[in-house]
Amino acid sequence: MKSASLDALRMGEKIRVATPVSNEKTNRIGLEIIQRYAAKEGIQVGREQVTFVAKDFYLIHHMEAGFDAGWLYFYNFEGVEAKHKNLDVVFMDCDTAGFANFCGLDLFTSKTFYKEQPELVHGFVAAVKKAIHWIHENPEEAASIYYSYMQEAPSALTDDILVHTARCFDPEFESSYEKELPILHFFNEIGITNLEESRFKTAFLA
Repeated sequence: MKSASLDALRMGEKIRVATPVSNEKTNRIGLEIIQRYAAKEGIQVGREQVTFVAKDFYLIHHMEAGFDAGWLYFYNFEGVEAKHKNLDVVFMDCDTAGFANFCGLDLFTSKTFYKEQPELVHGFVAAVKKAIHWIHENPEEAASIYYSYMQEAPSALTDDILVHTARCFDPEFESSYEKELPILHFFNEIGITNLEESRFKTAFLA
């Protein structure tokens, strides 16, 4: 969000938020994040002050064109681009706004497929972890492969995006019921779902 737009909320004014997906659930999450961040700054934000507008993923472009903020952004992309463009913005995330981190990517498969081919599933996970280790150990070669595959000329912005993206990859990633439970609690708290813990637990191997 633009710093000036946060000040506008402080004054009771209204803002527009560009987002690639605008529906009741995603907008509710976006509003909750804004309200939690603002509350830490001593600002009370009403629902009527924030309007989410369906656009696309070029959120920095939309903010430059007049929108106040971008929702469903990735720091390793839009965050890095905002810094390269020297935009005066504030980043609202699980650390700064205070909510369960639901932004990680998980690997999913059906229980039927897993029961039929567990070795294949575990082999795939092992291969992904090995690739992440390799990327961390060979960042320059990894970047070269990216540019070659994309047929894209290297640039300072993309170089920085690749560095920040690589940091998002945890070679020892794992997903478990206990680890993900705070996300369920957060979504239940704000009314996104009413899923029970017992049913949620069935989605995990451990």
